[in-house]
Amino acid sequence: SALCGTIFEATKLPLTRWFLAMHLLTQAKNNVSALELKRHLGVCYKSAWLMKHKLMEVMRLREDSRVLDGRVEIDDAYLGGEFSGGSPEFFMRCSTCSTAARSAPSSVTA
Repeated sequence: SALCGTIFEATKLPLTRWFLAMHLLTQAKNNVSALELKRHLGVCYKSAWLMKHKLMEVMRLREDSRVLDGRVEIDDAYLGGEFSGGSPEFFMRCSTCSTAARSAPSSVTA
């Protein structure tokens, strides 16, 4: 079977749901929670959480070996606001991009 040796090997969910989860996780500007995935996919919370973590692990493993070289550009953004108690809560998101002189980016990480 084409699914052997993949994260889809023992799934009972249709592949269309997995592909929709991949789309939602990779195209969202902010983090997608398992609860949000649950709503979009029409699955239980446990399934949404497991799908998210399996997909995130696969993405992490694929990017582990990638090394930026040449000219590296970094962009950051501070996101957040205030809790009801008035204490500020911010986190930084950083994106890096490796480019060769006068060419398109060769890789982007966030």
